[in-house]
Order: sequence, then C-alpha cells, then structure tokens
Amino acid sequence: MGLYPDAPDAPDPQQTASAQTATNIGTSVANNVMGNVNQVTPDGNLTYTYTTQKWKDPLSGKEYDLQVPTATQTLSPEQLAIKNQTEGAELNMATLANTQSGKLNDLLGKPMDISKAPAAGNAGAIGLPQYQQFAGGPKLQSGLANYGNVTGSVANAGNIQTNLGNTGQVQTGLSSAGNIQSQIANAGNLQRSVADSGNIQTSLGNAGDITRSYETDFSSDRQRVEDALMQRMNPQLDRDRAALETRLTNQGLQPGSEAYNRAIDEANRSASDARFGAILNAGQEQSRLAGLANQSASFQNSAQQQAYNQQLGSGQFANTAQAQQYAQNANNMQMGNAAQQQQFGQNQAQQQANNAAQQQQFGQNLAGGQFANQAQQQQFNNALQSGQFANAAQSQQHGQNLSAAQLANQAQQQKFSQGLAGAQFGNDALQQMYQNQNTSTAANNALADQGFNAQQSKFNLQNQQRAQYLNEQYAQRNQPINEIIGLMSGAQVNSPSFVPTQSNPMPTVDYAGLVQQDYANKMGAYNTQQANMQSMFGGMLGFGGQLASLSDKRAKKDIKKVGELKGHGLYEYSYRGKHNDGKRHIGVMAQEVEKKRPDAVSRRPDGLRQVNYGALFNAGKSK
Repeated sequence: MGLYPDAPDAPDPQQTASAQTATNIGTSVANNVMGNVNQVTPDGNLTYTYTTQKWKDPLSGKEYDLQVPTATQTLSPEQLAIKNQTEGAELNMATLANTQSGKLNDLLGKPMDISKAPAAGNAGAIGLPQYQQFAGGPKLQSGLANYGNVTGSVANAGNIQTNLGNTGQVQTGLSSAGNIQSQIANAGNLQRSVADSGNIQTSLGNAGDITRSYETDFSSDRQRVEDALMQRMNPQLDRDRAALETRLTNQGLQPGSEAYNRAIDEANRSASDARFGAILNAGQEQSRLAGLANQSASFQNSAQQQAYNQQLGSGQFANTAQAQQYAQNANNMQMGNAAQQQQFGQNQAQQQANNAAQQQQFGQNLAGGQFANQAQQQQFNNALQSGQFANAAQSQQHGQNLSAAQLANQAQQQKFSQGLAGAQFGNDALQQMYQNQNTSTAANNALADQGFNAQQSKFNLQNQQRAQYLNEQYAQRNQPINEIIGLMSGAQVNSPSFVPTQSNPMPTVDYAGLVQQDYANKMGAYNTQQANMQSMFGGMLGFGGQLASLSDKRAKKDIKKVGELKGHGLYEYSYRGKHNDGKRHIGVMAQEVEKKRPDAVSRRPDGLRQVNYGALFNAGKSK
C-alpha cells in the first residue's frame, strides 16, 4: 500500500444474488410452516402435511428443499351422516324437478291471453281547462282643474335712500413742522486695509518623482527555473518508469491487468507530483524577484517623502514670520478706527437733539387736525340717522304688500287641495272595482282546474285495474316455474368453522441491501481517507509548495504530533522567525527522518535541514 489506500472491492453481484435467494427461500419456508396451523373443531378437523420438492437456483446451481403443504379436511361422524342424508334428499328433489319440468313445454308453448284485461285509460282524451283572461283595469284620473294663479311678486313700496349729503371735508394733511435731520457729519475715514506684511509661501520645491510602478513580469525567469528543474528531473523519471515496467514484467504482471495498471497509475501520480513541485518552485522564484522589485520602489518613495517633508517645514517657518508681521499691522489699524468711532458718536448725539425739537412741533399740528376731523364726523352721523329713518318707513310699506300677496296664495292653495282630494276619491273607487273583477276571474279558473283533476283521477284508476289483472295472470304462469326451481335448490351441509389463526410472518432479510450498504460505508470511508491524505499532502507542501520543504525542528514551534507517515512521526507546527507565514503546517521532522532515510534529507545554505517528500513517498511506494 502506497501513500493512498486501495479502494474497497465492489461486491460480486452473482454471489450477492445467490445469498439473497437462499435467505428468501429460508424465510418463505419458515413462514409457510408457521402459518399452516392444524385445527380440531366439533364439526371436523383441518390437518396439514408436507412433501419435499427439489428446486435448483439457475444462477448459482445450488439445490434447495422446498416444503409443499397439503391441507386435509375431515368431517365429524355427525356431520358426515348429515351430508349423506342431504345428498339423498337433493337427489330425490332433482328427480321430482326433472319430472315437473316436462309440463313447462305445454305452459310456455302457449302465448299469454290479455284480451280480457280492462282497457287502459286514454290520457289524451282529457281536455285542458280554459282559463279566463283578466282585462285591464279602469283608467285613473291623472290631472287636476285650474284653481287660479299664484301671486309671484310684491307691489312697489318706494325707493331706498342709498347715499348721504355732504358733511364737509376730512383733514388728511398737517402743516410743516420743519425738516428732520437725517445725516450725521463726517467723523473721518475708516482704515479698511492692513499694511503689507510680506508674501505667503504657497508652494514647495520639487522633492523628486514618486515611483508608481515596478517590474512585475518575471515569467521568463520563472520559465528558466522551471525548465532547469524539468531537464534535471525528466531523465530520472523516465529511468524510474522503465525500471518499474521491467520489475512488473519480471513479477509476471501483464499490461492491462489490475495490479499492473494500479502500479503504473501510482507511478504516473508520483511523476505528476514531482512536475507539480517543479512548477511551484519556479513560481516561488518569480515571487521572490517581484518582492525585490517592490522593496526597491518602496525605498525610492521613502527618500522622496523625506525630501518633501524638509521643504514643507521650511515653508511653514517662513509663513509663521509673515503672520506675526500681519498681526502687528492689524493692531495699528484697529486703534485708528476706534478714534473715528468716537467722533461719529458725538456727531450722532447732536443730530438726535435737533430731531426731538421737530417732533414736538409735529405733535401740535397733529392735535389740531384731529379736532377738525371730529367735528366733521359728528355732522356725518346726523345725516346717516336721517337716511336710516326714511329706509325704515319704506321697509314697513314692503311688509304690508308682502302679507297681502301671501293671503291671496293661501286661498289658491286651499282650492287646489280640495280638487286633489276629489280626484283621489274617484281613483280609489275605480281600484276597488278592479279588485272585485280580479277575484271573480281567479274563482272561475280554480273551478276549471278541479274538473281537469277529476278526469285525470278517473283514467289513473282504470290503469291500476288493468295492471292488477295482468300481474295476476303473470303470477299464475310463473308459479310452476318457481316450484321447480325451489325443488332443485336443496340445503347444503355446514362446513366446519375453522378459527383464523394469527401468525407473525418472519420478515425477509434484505441481504443484498446490507451488502450494498456495507460497500457504500467502506467506499465513504475510503473517500474520506483519500481527502484527508490529499489535504495532509497539501499541508506538508505548504511552505512555497516545494518538494524539498524546510523540516528542521529548530525552525518550528508549537509542535503537536498528529499521526504517522511511512514509519515517521507526522506533526502539526508553525515556523519561527522569518520563515513564519502565519499558517499551521503538517509534516515530518528532518532530524527523525535522517536516522532512517538520510537520502531524503539535505542541508540548506543557512545550515537548516530540509526533507525531499517526493523521494520519501516514491521510496515508500516501491517497497
């Protein structure tokens, strides 16, 4: 067995089917014997006997003894005597029936005479009743006579006064109280700018270019390493393949056999693993060169950043000195503006005193104008009261005219109501007459229905009498036939009543299903083991994917043993120092392997040991 375990052998279908057949036959025979229970009853006994019959399985050629049951039923002496007497009585009854059946030739050879049967009623002779149709009702009064016109307008009660006479002019303006001083004398100019304190430095000198890209395409170097590894590896792989084929031939294994193909398949996987390791080593070299290019670009950008920071510090110092000079100039400007503000306040106070005197003169003129307007308002109110009195007299005259018109309309409404009541009384009388005619028509139609039902009952009675006569004739004809049938149907002997036995059938064992399930379980375990081995192999090659992996115990930490591989301890660990990539790995310890397989261990330039897993695995497969 090599690195990967062999897959479990699939079950033989022929052997499985034969075993299933033997299981089924054994279960069937057991169920047959268990289900056939001998019974003893007062009326008789039920007994099972068995004979052996050979049966040969066409698939496996194996013979089986099948138990074939025979059920024997025995009547008690009393039931046997009853059976003999019953059979004799049945023989006598059959003889009598045979004699009487000859009379049926004459009876059935004559047609049945129904000429004397009562005549059937003719339903078509009944005439349908004639119903009386009801005519339409009288014409109702739908209109009323004219009872006069309704008054729709009121007589003119006079004009309404809508305006007042002139009561004088309202004073809307005041005499001049003098000019308001709206400006303040000039208090001097405000200082609006600060003296120049020097230029602010807004730019820095060139600190050098930033390196934004570096060489990443080292595919040619990777290909060169890969080609070198392949040129060194392929001859050895070819020699190993030829040696394997020779060894297999010497062992008597022919190409195409299962063992031969399995050995070749393992050799192919080993060669593929070796080539895959060479490709991974070449990729590791490409990654190393790309890392060196990245470090170079990072160093250049660090130098450029340092030069830029020095220039930035020099510019900030110059701007700080310029800001100090600007602050001194701004303080001088603020002192000049404060003096100008004090002069402006004094000028403003003088102007406010002048405007107070003008306000006093305006107030006196306003009081005179208000007195004149109050006198004009009193004159307007007198004229308004006079107009309101005239409009009240006109409203009183309009009310009197409106009352006269309403009285005339009430008299017209009373005449209309009296005419409407008379028309409604006439329509009520016509409706009563219509209901009387409707009731009379319904009574006449009910009499017509009664006569029709009486005739229909008469014909139904005639048909019943005819049916009764025919039934009696048919009964006389059928009586001899029924008697013969009664003689032929004798009583039967009671069979013994056997108890239905309760049997618990033995279930058939699903042997084929168990075999298949066992194979599926083994196959699942095999697949799990394969996956674990592949995962373990990937972990052992985790450091750069190299076939010759760093395995020195001095370069590892947090070591934990997890199993065995090719007789060597298998450990889980992390790398120390610069080799630490932040991952957990699985592999062997170089110091332990060196004791048993020194050919699979070599030293690196830094003095640490490394294990060639390809050589370790291949040597294990060839043994």
